[in-house]
Amino acid sequence: GSWEYTSKHWMSPESPAEESSGTAEGQWIMDGRFVEQTFQGTWMEQPFSGKQTTGYDNAGKEYVSTWFDNMGTGMMIATGSYDSTTKTLTQTGNFNCPFKGNMSMRWVTTFVDESTYTFEMYSPDENGQEFKGMEIVYKKKQG
Repeated sequence: GSWEYTSKHWMSPESPAEESSGTAEGQWIMDGRFVEQTFQGTWMEQPFSGKQTTGYDNAGKEYVSTWFDNMGTGMMIATGSYDSTTKTLTQTGNFNCPFKGNMSMRWVTTFVDESTYTFEMYSPDENGQEFKGMEIVYKKKQG
């Protein structure tokens, strides 16, 4: 479907949030095995585009997601599980941050209702303590 999003990014726990917005278009691909989403918006006052795929790996018994965008040259890969009670997909992985180098990450996607979901990304600060570096709220486009 079609979504509008607002996002907040923090470079460190002490830094102010940078806010941005954009759109996301999602569709099922590979005979319904994966969801592919294409994102358009701004980040750090620059045009931003990204692509995410998510699916369930039957052999690995876990959800797998990939992410790449025009701000970096690396691909993020995260794996994890879905909790149907809390409607939350939690995934972990590593990535090469263009600003900080190789880092661990934790993604939490929460399906609030039919027209809203959220995404949070956690990674370590300079002291190795996990902090929320990104928060995105998605709202389904009407019509």
